[in-house]
Amino acid sequence: MPAYRRLDALYHASRTVRYGLAVGLALSVIALRAAFDSALAPGAYYYLYYPAIVIIAYALGLGPAIVALVLAGFVSYYAFSAPAFQIKSDVRANLRLALFLITSGAVAALMADVRRRLSALRSEVSETSALTRSQAELFREHAERVGDHLQLLSAVLQFKARDEPEPDYSRVLANAASRTLLISRMHRSFASDENAKVDFVAFAQRLADAALEAQGRPPLVISIEGQLHLLPEQATSLALMLLECINARAAQEPRGVMRIALSERAGEGALTVTQDARRPARQDMGMLGAIAEQMRGRLVIGANDERDVLRFSFPTELQPLPQWAPLAPLN
Repeated sequence: MPAYRRLDALYHASRTVRYGLAVGLALSVIALRAAFDSALAPGAYYYLYYPAIVIIAYALGLGPAIVALVLAGFVSYYAFSAPAFQIKSDVRANLRLALFLITSGAVAALMADVRRRLSALRSEVSETSALTRSQAELFREHAERVGDHLQLLSAVLQFKARDEPEPDYSRVLANAASRTLLISRMHRSFASDENAKVDFVAFAQRLADAALEAQGRPPLVISIEGQLHLLPEQATSLALMLLECINARAAQEPRGVMRIALSERAGEGALTVTQDARRPARQDMGMLGAIAEQMRGRLVIGANDERDVLRFSFPTELQPLPQWAPLAPLN
């Protein structure tokens, strides 16, 4: 535990603990003063008490400090000031006691006020830090969601650009896809480390569980195996493709087994979805085609041993933005 937290614990302890510690520390310093009595000059009755008063005022508060300085002052006045253990008639001895009580009281009040202000400042800093972290997390989540939506929008624009017969319109759509993907990557750079790879197998398992939960937990068994690590942008695109396959199957044929195999080799990743449905699930081919186009991958859908099979292979490295091809100026 840091030292300032231990001091905070003492400062907020019960009155019995704080005043008990103050009296104990004061008696300890009085004993130390008595041990050096023969070596100290007559006017040095109270020198050793000031450090203790400062510590007590800061660590325990003003009240315990007042108790400690009064105890130390009068014990020293009565026991160490000549004549010892008698009523003093010496004006200088009484003046020394008065000056000690006044100056040590002022020091105690000052240290207690410093401690109070530092505690208030620490509390304000903690609240500000918590608010800042909360706002930063909110901004990160917002940037991540915006980045994901813009990435999907870019894929759709790129897919539409490929199928657009009019060259100028196709170039406009391709340019929009390029800039939208660029903005998406900027948002993602705010949200997370864009170079840190995602364990997509573990992510896919959580995604499948969430998708089935959203569908009301149909009796569909989803098996996920393999190994695949992707950058956040690719993981988002592949997750959208996988989610489309799971949702289509759960909505159209909610029974049976759906096997998902993930792999990576020599710079190429692969997603294979095998279904035992009596009739193939109808995915949104426009969505799947747009994602495949954006990831520069190859999408094949067919049948194998009377099973519906979707295979998607793609480069695991981040792909460059779609080519920016400005239109010729209008004359």
